[in-house]
Amino acid sequence: MKKLLVVGIVVVCLLRTLNAQQSNRGFYRGGLSSGYILFFVHANGALAVYTSDFGQTTSGGGQLFMNTNVFSFDTVSPDQTTTSTVSGTLVADSVSGNFTPHGSPLEAFTATKVPIFGPTAVVAGRYYGVCKVQPTGSYRSATILLDSQGRLVFNGIGSDSISNIGVQNSQLFPETFGADLAPEFHEAGPIYNVTGPSTHVSVNHGVMEGTFTTGGVTYEFRASKESSANQMANISTRGFVGTGDSKLIAGIIITGGPKLVLIRALGPSVNVSPQLSNPMLQLFGFTQNSIPIAVNDDWQTNSNAADISATRIPPTHPEEAALLVRLEAGSYTAVVSGADGGTGNALVEAYGIDGD
Repeated sequence: MKKLLVVGIVVVCLLRTLNAQQSNRGFYRGGLSSGYILFFVHANGALAVYTSDFGQTTSGGGQLFMNTNVFSFDTVSPDQTTTSTVSGTLVADSVSGNFTPHGSPLEAFTATKVPIFGPTAVVAGRYYGVCKVQPTGSYRSATILLDSQGRLVFNGIGSDSISNIGVQNSQLFPETFGADLAPEFHEAGPIYNVTGPSTHVSVNHGVMEGTFTTGGVTYEFRASKESSANQMANISTRGFVGTGDSKLIAGIIITGGPKLVLIRALGPSVNVSPQLSNPMLQLFGFTQNSIPIAVNDDWQTNSNAADISATRIPPTHPEEAALLVRLEAGSYTAVVSGADGGTGNALVEAYGIDGD
């Protein structure tokens, strides 16, 4: 009699949605004729945009039109005096569309997705907090974005403070990034003046804080990271994979998210004979059981194989399978079978990779 082995793997998060699908969460960055445009996708239904162009800075955000990933909304400067328009389409790895700055012609843009891994990947994200202006002691609200490549963007600090001296939406780069998570960031752009040892940024336990000096004025800031408080227990199970319906199936439930998950299907490295020599891995959404979200046979053939290696836990055998996918909340099933119709013992595993 054929056997079907079902294993439940639960990813526990806090925010609840219903769409079982790959997530577009992340940063997308592109150039404008006199600046840049930066998108932050929260989840598949919402995104925010930050722009710096022709000496102006604006920010905005909104919902994507359902099932089309098309958007159109206004962006506003921190002092509420300048509005611009951003419209376009979000796809898996890029955002493209048109930006119309206040009083300037329409400009087409393409913003490509920032890689998941980099020197600041473990603390990348969006932070909300306040900036204190010394020596006056006045405070301004701030949104701070840090991507995996060490690029730090300040936004919304206030028109009567930092924006007037050219630090608004500045792009800062780290010299070093040590284990203590306390790098120094130095301005790389030609129009700003943020330099020297008085510029410090540290990130610890989800809080970013630091100081910088520009124009003879010192600024202190403290901001907390936006987080879905995702948690996940890394779980694995072993079973015998036969032919036909006798496959190894793992159920994965994400109740918040989005969540970056590495799923591995191991065979040749399993220490139980007979081994499944060439496992194939398929991932299905609960409402899309007939069409897999993603499929892999040999893990090094993945387009994001470098990212799988960067997790430091890739499969050890080239014929084993793996998928590194960021998933929206929902129910999923990972199915392991023999790519060549073979049979044998296999291991299916799921790991939560990032902590955002």
